[in-house]
Amino acid sequence: MDQHPRLLALFAALVVLALSGPAVAQSRIGVAAAVNPQADLTRGGATRTVVIGSDVAFEDRIVTADAGLVQVLFEDGSTFTVGPGAQVVIDAFVYDPATGTGELAASVTQGALRFVGGRISKNNNAVRFKTRSGTLVVRGGILNLDLSPPCLDDGRCPSATASLVFGRELLVTLPNGRSNRIYDAGYSFALFGGGAATTANVVPTGLLNQSALQAELSGRPGQSGGAPEAPTEADVVESGVVAINSGRAPQVVLPRPKPVTVQSQFTPDVEVLGVSTVTNVVDETIVEQADADFDRDEIVDEETEETVAVRVVSTPSQFTTSTGAVVSSPGVVNIVGGNASTDRVQDATLLRNLDGEAVALVVGGDRLPVPATLGVTTIPSFQSELLGAAAVGKAALGPDEFLFYYLQPDTLDGAEDEVVYVFDGAPSAEDTVFGGDQVVRTYELSDDFQRDGRGIPSKLLLLNPLIAQEFGDALSGASQTPYLIALREDASERVAQGLYAGLMIDGAGAQQRSAVTLDVAAITGTGSGVSLLGQRRGSYRLGAGDGAVSLAGGTLARASADGESSFFGSGANNFVYSAGPDRAGSLAAQNASVFQDLQPGGTGFLSADDTYSAMTAMAQLADETAVGSLTRTERTLLGYAAAIVEPVGGSPVAVRSFALGGFQAAFDPSTSTLGGRIVVVDLADTDPDLAAMQVSFGSDLPSEAGFSTTRSAFVDDDRFAAVSAGPEGETGSPTTVLITDGGSAFSQDPSVDPGTYVVSSDLVPAPQLFADAGVTPCECEFLEWGWWGTATTFKGDGLPGGERQDNAHLGTWSAGDITRAVDLPTTGTGTYSGHAVGNVVNGGAQYVAAGGMDFTYDFAARTGNLEISNFDGRTFSGGVVGVSDSAGNAQFFGALSGSGVSGSSAGAFANGPNGPAQGVIGSFGVSGTRYNATGTFVGER
Repeated sequence: MDQHPRLLALFAALVVLALSGPAVAQSRIGVAAAVNPQADLTRGGATRTVVIGSDVAFEDRIVTADAGLVQVLFEDGSTFTVGPGAQVVIDAFVYDPATGTGELAASVTQGALRFVGGRISKNNNAVRFKTRSGTLVVRGGILNLDLSPPCLDDGRCPSATASLVFGRELLVTLPNGRSNRIYDAGYSFALFGGGAATTANVVPTGLLNQSALQAELSGRPGQSGGAPEAPTEADVVESGVVAINSGRAPQVVLPRPKPVTVQSQFTPDVEVLGVSTVTNVVDETIVEQADADFDRDEIVDEETEETVAVRVVSTPSQFTTSTGAVVSSPGVVNIVGGNASTDRVQDATLLRNLDGEAVALVVGGDRLPVPATLGVTTIPSFQSELLGAAAVGKAALGPDEFLFYYLQPDTLDGAEDEVVYVFDGAPSAEDTVFGGDQVVRTYELSDDFQRDGRGIPSKLLLLNPLIAQEFGDALSGASQTPYLIALREDASERVAQGLYAGLMIDGAGAQQRSAVTLDVAAITGTGSGVSLLGQRRGSYRLGAGDGAVSLAGGTLARASADGESSFFGSGANNFVYSAGPDRAGSLAAQNASVFQDLQPGGTGFLSADDTYSAMTAMAQLADETAVGSLTRTERTLLGYAAAIVEPVGGSPVAVRSFALGGFQAAFDPSTSTLGGRIVVVDLADTDPDLAAMQVSFGSDLPSEAGFSTTRSAFVDDDRFAAVSAGPEGETGSPTTVLITDGGSAFSQDPSVDPGTYVVSSDLVPAPQLFADAGVTPCECEFLEWGWWGTATTFKGDGLPGGERQDNAHLGTWSAGDITRAVDLPTTGTGTYSGHAVGNVVNGGAQYVAAGGMDFTYDFAARTGNLEISNFDGRTFSGGVVGVSDSAGNAQFFGALSGSGVSGSSAGAFANGPNGPAQGVIGSFGVSGTRYNATGTFVGER
């Protein structure tokens, strides 16, 4: 980044030389204005040595030796300085002098390069550099690019660095499609890894040791770049650099100056390369003024003021839920807002420097810094008028100047301490979200800063913070999605589906703890904006000896200051993810309800107050994927399900599907939704009041009319989820039914949502579960499997006490496109391998287990053998007999025994891309002394 004065002088001389040179052929796009031997240029297969004045044309390849250096001046005034040992190809150059528009693109495969922008670079996305680490776009400035940078002080070694020395912005798009942006000079990208695994960290340029790069791009002592006379400073002033380089006067950027100690306004996160001492000052000069430098104080200190309306949300002294329950210490469980004083709109002052860049937001007397680049930075301790105490916090910047702040007391006297959130941005219009092509949007979610500030792990955002604290470091191994939004094919519907999910299975057997969280939301147009209302579902088990707890409540994207839109930015770039109504409701009622943990029998780990909770996080758009590039099949899958049902006040019951169709799911790509049902039975007949249970999810089956289509999200064939099915805007689920041994049927209490959830395994992988069992999970790309759970409430005179409540936590299901019996082969033997996953009751412990699955089948005899190995340390097997059901589907049934347990299995053949019977799916159940296990399996041929 630091640039010696003689380089700018040389640049001026090169401009004069190029503009006074002879006319060239029309194919010329630039000229070699300075050369330190040796450098070669390859054009059309012919290679020649570059000398000063050599033409540069489209598709030319420039290669420099160890001591070589070439400066290329393009017709718009842009220049490349190609360092030693570099390879650069000019991919494109188009320039219209009349308008100053065009494009410049180059591929840099090795070495280092400096780019000084000319007229073309003033246009958006006009200058591109393609490297193995990603594609860089620079606007109106100077870029230093190094493909062989030295390692950082913390020992990490980047594959490339790209620094914005001067200019408006620098954008990088990585090989995996993710992008990041720098808006201010003095910051750099440090790129790590390669291919799809490449990551981009934004760091202050001062953290990079660039002395070697500066030496390479400056030339060795005694070299002159071919100029007959060394240029003077007067040449710089007279050269026209002001007009060419973004209309700004030349700036001398000296080698790294000695810092001057000042009181910083804020510092970058410690997590950024492990450095917390680099100061990013909003309104003070922090480096010594260098000779020949322009007056920085005039640029930095002078500010303009702009009045804006912001939303301020803080912790109430107490919170009353929509059911009238009072939470006496809402700060303990992250509840903010809830009344006019703690969720309010107020005026603030946005400060800008002379370049028009936002530098600070002044709210209620607090001067809050605007981060220099997109992302989150730390605010160090300062005296906050909003909190009335010394405070620390986080500042986040999103596209289109979306600002998000979190403040908490510097010293926490207790978990009840007040916190404050402030956010501001341009609300998104409806067409921003729903107009255009059908896409899937991916939003990266920040930590829950309130949890993070109290030292509570932030993974699985929807967990009650007290439960997250109890799980502790176990959450570090959880898998979770970013926030996904799938638009519908018909944009005129002004509805999209939102989805977030997470899964943690920590430990094995009696030491296991587990949790699954899920949010399915409806994103709807409100006339002048867009709202997001979701449903929080899932369940957790704090320990193998504890009962399962079900999750309830709603989610919300908090509205803008004008109360109209919950999305911000010209591209629906950001939203504030929080707790909200449990089902359809207005933005005015956004705090009418919060999360609730439904503990069996009303008792458990949490006190009555603590069963309520909330969360707040920032979501920032990271990617948009065209739906046409995803596999989204309109189909109906059939399969099996299994679970351990825990009746409140009763003993656990192992249930599973015995007949094909125990799991059914229908997918609709046009609306990005799905719906279906699960039917399980108590094969061991251990509970007279539970012969069978049916639960429905999503939009239910297509035969049901009037059911909500906002209770599911279908992203693609591998990523989908749904919650309890039911009529639009109502609780309950009329197709959730309990059948007793006597044949009586009871429907779900219509005033209570059953909390059913269904999640695909690809949405929330569980690699450690299989690693602990020594099992490789089946890839089985043409089959589907996953998790489900429920928290049903049935009422009726035929039930003991007139009511029955049941919980199921992390049950399993498997499904596929079933093969008809007439399509099975009639000769030969099929060999299948895969995995089994299910639930175990072992004495007083309940947990999830996995094992291997091997299956052989004689197609001529219609018989075979199924073995499930190392499932919870046990192996059991048995013969099966093939049958055809009434619909003509190819199924099989058999007995199982081994390792002190016995039971049965049921399964079916599934079609795959290579034809019929390419896969198998099914369910199993075994029992022994104080031991019950039930689950599902998948395998491919």
